[in-house]
Amino acid sequence: MKPMHKETREAACHEDTTTDASSTNVSDPWDPPYPPFVPSDEDDFCTTLTLAVKWLDDKDAALGAHRASSIIFPDRTPKLTNLVFHDSSHRLVPILAKDSVRRFLSFMDRNGRGMRWGSIITPEALNQMITQNAVGCVKVALEGQAPELGRCRAGPNCMTQYGYYPLHRAAEMFSVKMIELLVRHGVSANLRTAGAEVIEGLLPLHVAVENACMHKYLEDSLFPNHEHWDYSEADTNFIFKLIHLLCLPEMKIFLDTTRLIAKYTDNLLDELLNYIKREGSPRQQFCSWHLKIRYASKMGLILSVTLYWTTILL
Repeated sequence: MKPMHKETREAACHEDTTTDASSTNVSDPWDPPYPPFVPSDEDDFCTTLTLAVKWLDDKDAALGAHRASSIIFPDRTPKLTNLVFHDSSHRLVPILAKDSVRRFLSFMDRNGRGMRWGSIITPEALNQMITQNAVGCVKVALEGQAPELGRCRAGPNCMTQYGYYPLHRAAEMFSVKMIELLVRHGVSANLRTAGAEVIEGLLPLHVAVENACMHKYLEDSLFPNHEHWDYSEADTNFIFKLIHLLCLPEMKIFLDTTRLIAKYTDNLLDELLNYIKREGSPRQQFCSWHLKIRYASKMGLILSVTLYWTTILL
């Protein structure tokens, strides 16, 4: 699985992310305290062994539930486990493409060695499921009730090895159903990307806006004749044409995705304002026709989100 595209503009937000990470917790969410097993002097060896096995089973289940419901940063999955998953992912992808829950559970039962670690379904496995838009399979993984999962479940706020979270991937895929499913299972829209593999500091909202504005439909529609883009620069109706394009059915999925994520983003207006500031001035952006489109489209999307949620709040 490829990491998030680094050609995304360098105008990422670089706010401190410690409030979203696990560093503010007294205990590590990956290794929370758990009552130790204390054998009784009155029990015989067989009884003690049975109780010890039950204690280990209960501990694994409790750890898995805690980890899946916590913000895990960074990814704790060993590289070898991820390599095992990638070696078998070619057999999993066709199953996810059809969103076959039955076949997915069968695969987990027989070939899930690289998809489980530390009593949770690995972030890379969940990432692959979101990439294939397998909503049914993701639902089962988040619930973690199926016996084939071995009492493991996926964590909606666990960072991948590439430095982004499940909601970033869902935002990149523009899957409204997937985002709604993740929200129902406690996903946070306020976690930022981090690490050497990504542009740091991006919220899922930024990913949605960035990728929507790189859509070829906007480029082709705003500048059908790329050899004469100077004329469009002088066209006083440019912004009205942009607004019209954003309202067309072809752009509905992008607007719906952006607005949905914006609904769960804290300090939305401040985030959008800071995002606009980091984008630079229009004069800086209009050095070429495709940068002009992306800048204008971003401003159009941001204006749409701002007006939409301001109206709802009022």
